[in-house]
Amino acid sequence: MSDFALAGDGTQHKHIEQAAHMAYYKAPSYTDGDTTVKNVHRFLGISTPADHKAQTQLNEWVNTIRDLCILFNASPAGNSNPIDVDEVWAKLRGYMSDHAADQISLGELLKEFTAICKQQVRGKQAILDMSAVLLLFIVSECCDDKIASVGGIESWNKLSKEEQDELDAKAYDQIILRLGEDAYLDLSPEERRLVNLFIHAGCCMHKELNSCSGGNKSMTAWWSKAGFIGPIKLMNRDNSAAAASDSSTARNRALNVSGAGGVKLTSLAGAIFNHKDDKKGQQDSLQTFMLTKLGYRVPFPDTSNIRYHSHCNAASELLVHLPLYREFLELVRDKKESGSFNHMEQNVYKALHDIPTLTELAALSLYSQSICITYMKQVRGNPETSALDLGPLHDDVKSHCKKIIENPGLLLDLDATYVSGALYSKPWERPEAFYAIHSMLPTLPHLSGALVAFFEGALETWERFTSEHAADGIIAQSTAEERARAWMPTTNDPLEGACGDVRVWKRKAPNMTLATFNARKMYKQNNTDAYIEKNFGPEHHKFVIKIGRDRSNGQAEQKRLIALGQADKQVAVANKAKKTATKARNDSRQKNLEAKLAKLVPILDVSKLAEKNPAINDLLKLQLEWHRLTDSSIPPKGQVSKFNKEALKKALIEAVTRLNNGEVDFPEVGVEGSGEEFDLEQVSGGEEDEEELS
Repeated sequence: MSDFALAGDGTQHKHIEQAAHMAYYKAPSYTDGDTTVKNVHRFLGISTPADHKAQTQLNEWVNTIRDLCILFNASPAGNSNPIDVDEVWAKLRGYMSDHAADQISLGELLKEFTAICKQQVRGKQAILDMSAVLLLFIVSECCDDKIASVGGIESWNKLSKEEQDELDAKAYDQIILRLGEDAYLDLSPEERRLVNLFIHAGCCMHKELNSCSGGNKSMTAWWSKAGFIGPIKLMNRDNSAAAASDSSTARNRALNVSGAGGVKLTSLAGAIFNHKDDKKGQQDSLQTFMLTKLGYRVPFPDTSNIRYHSHCNAASELLVHLPLYREFLELVRDKKESGSFNHMEQNVYKALHDIPTLTELAALSLYSQSICITYMKQVRGNPETSALDLGPLHDDVKSHCKKIIENPGLLLDLDATYVSGALYSKPWERPEAFYAIHSMLPTLPHLSGALVAFFEGALETWERFTSEHAADGIIAQSTAEERARAWMPTTNDPLEGACGDVRVWKRKAPNMTLATFNARKMYKQNNTDAYIEKNFGPEHHKFVIKIGRDRSNGQAEQKRLIALGQADKQVAVANKAKKTATKARNDSRQKNLEAKLAKLVPILDVSKLAEKNPAINDLLKLQLEWHRLTDSSIPPKGQVSKFNKEALKKALIEAVTRLNNGEVDFPEVGVEGSGEEFDLEQVSGGEEDEEELS
């Protein structure tokens, strides 16, 4: 068996976790006359784990590979050449996934697990190569340790047969691991390097997707930092009503939770112009309108679903046909008997006339034209390209981002062209968007600043999401041969598609079992037909028929669903117990805090607080907690817990000042007894051991 890499992806369908599995390795085409061996994608099925934790996902992988080995060993091919599951894991060289925290943890767990499997393989081989005398000595020594661990031979004889068998199995594993470690130490440095080879790489499409997200986050924060009025808030109906109310609290909350800007606009525009539910939206009316105006249809990008750079494409589309989209919305309004927009249409119409919002659309479009489209073409240009060979590409992307940050005129000057503005000087994918933006430059005074902020956020994201390609990382230091052993595609798209296929098939065939779906997809995607034609004989067909019959009669789907139900119950019970314990702990802390506050005589003299004194931090925090009862300006507890003494004093002085100025109400706390005034001058830093406030 050749070296291979794995890839995983997960999603939820109707609140049930789904984990998709894929393997990448070299295999022949199984076509007569074609002896070439190429990198292939092999779908390993979709499972339904109890949760999305890294350890659970590792268990799913272990079960998947184990079941495949058991099936192969039961087949005619496996009868003559059985596979050891540890030997399979010893061949694993890499793992491809997105960049989520659980996937990073899973990569580390896979690396640790395969290291143990490799050690076991070496230990088993060492036993086969070892002389009987030496092996007997090692076994005898291990048996002595085993018996001594339970208190001697008399204690051993009192154990049950099951307990003795369990200890024997552990002793055998210890022998294997010990011999495996000794064999590893005997390897040359070059051999050890190959044994240790394991690379975890991230999907390039997720890198691009997150770079857009990071750039947009930086751009939206730039407006307030620069002191400019940002895009208008695009509130939903309820928040809009709250913002218009007399309540300052409701108004502030509505403003804080409502979105604004280019991406918010493209999301709302997608819901109107290309709704994910084909029974809703104005997509058909829009196509009729565009056909009338332009002579051809213009489908609006799908922003209702997660699509790579769909918001950037939508930004370009809105800018290219900006007058037409304004006119179309007016047509939609005038067609109604009421002659008015609904709330979403009103939001989109206002945003299409808002200069800051249009500025963000321009930045999204320019980033897409300059970086995203060329990057994606490079990534997807050759299916044989490995994700491990794209370090230079990512360096070039980051270098180009820096050029734009240093000189946004490469995109905004009147003589700007793709030669200097686009990555690798590739022509604009949509030149009419570039020209539309340039025609609007006189009306977009803040585009340069917003564009630089976007590229700064994108660059920071690129740096973070390409860490596996760092100069001191394993990919950069590996040889071409090592990278070939761990070959994996540039994207995780095959698995993304597999998760989507399940939903499609559930609509087409609601009663289809997951096992049937996996079997059909494996047969179609894994070149199974050619393999059968090349390698199967009568005994193989007979075996497959028998396995299929056994699985059909085994009620596997019912067992899977029952196991899911039992797992859900276990998770629910564990979560409930955890929440109960947390609530009890929080209630206890709250009562403790209330008792302390009830005895506290607050210091309301700013001059006294400003004096130097040895007050400990917990007592200063207690004073802040007293003010928190009515003062919403007190920093969050998590932030306060990180304050040093000077920061605590500063926050406390500000709180006392607000209280003395009448900006907040005086807290009403019941005082137990007379209470002892909190005197900063008499408190020494080591006299009290206060429980940290939570």
